Amino acid sequence: MVQQTQRNFTSFFIIGFLFVCVNCTGNAIAFTGITGDCVDSLDEAEELYRTGNFDQSIEITIDCLEEDELPEEETLRAYRLLGLSYIAQDILQEARWAISRLLEIVPDFEPDPVQDPPTFSRLVEDVREEKQAANNGGRTGTPYTAESMQSLQFGVRGGINFAQLRGDLSDALGFDLDTRNGFAIGMFLSIPLGSSFALQPEAMYSMKGASAEIQNLSVTYIFDYLEIPVFAKYSVILDNSPVSPHFYAGPSLGISLDSTLRLQEGGTTQEEDLSDEIKATDFGLVFGAGADIRVGVYTFGIGLRYGFSLDSIADIEEDFDIQNSVFSITFSIGY
Repeated sequence: MVQQTQRNFTSFFIIGFLFVCVNCTGNAIAFTGITGDCVDSLDEAEELYRTGNFDQSIEITIDCLEEDELPEEETLRAYRLLGLSYIAQDILQEARWAISRLLEIVPDFEPDPVQDPPTFSRLVEDVREEKQAANNGGRTGTPYTAESMQSLQFGVRGGINFAQLRGDLSDALGFDLDTRNGFAIGMFLSIPLGSSFALQPEAMYSMKGASAEIQNLSVTYIFDYLEIPVFAKYSVILDNSPVSPHFYAGPSLGISLDSTLRLQEGGTTQEEDLSDEIKATDFGLVFGAGADIRVGVYTFGIGLRYGFSLDSIADIEEDFDIQNSVFSITFSIGY
């Protein structure tokens, strides 16, 4: 009887042990399958991000994060990719959430300065500062908020100038002056003041002046400036559209870089320095309109602007009036 009981107990123990082993093996196989699937999915999501398919990248990454047994390394990878994809679509609040989760896993996480865009790096530092301030019972620093980072941009701008001189010069010369065609190139910074308004200072090299053709004589007034306008900019936010029309206006300071009269006749060219007759500065106003087109983390812009002097640029007789007048077509790229 005792031997029979021992045999039954031994059989029960062996069957139980085999059941546990089979169950553990099944779970391990299932876990490996989940992990492998997610690795492949994240590879696909990263490729979609690189090719600009941000919605699909986000969808696949979120599906992967919903797996309960995702390893820490893949979780970190997923939240980083999710943050990058949200930033590329200007969904900054969701990007902050993804980066916050990432920093919960690795508090000392450092972005890759080569692969990660500056916006991602700044947002990582901002969220890290918020967490540190919260742990210290207060808030320090000036963060890039979701609203402001949608507009904060640095970029380059170039364009074509169609310049003219208004005032008394044509009457004094006895003939009409035509436009002087030139270019403008420089940099701008768009500083957000809300979801639609921004302050936009610029620094531009701008070619101004006028020209005329009189029989065989070519006359060109070359007035080139370092122009520093400061614009108040209003953008029209369109739902579900990467295009944002805008309007802007503001004062402008022009610092004279060249004031020359050029006369060309046949193969002969003569130039006269007019710096003693033209003021060193030109204060004016500029008005403009255009549209910004968001493509990933970049913003491409096209616009029209008109600027003019508020006072005479002539530094001779008080009653002799010469004013710059410039119509421009501009193109820009911001980041």
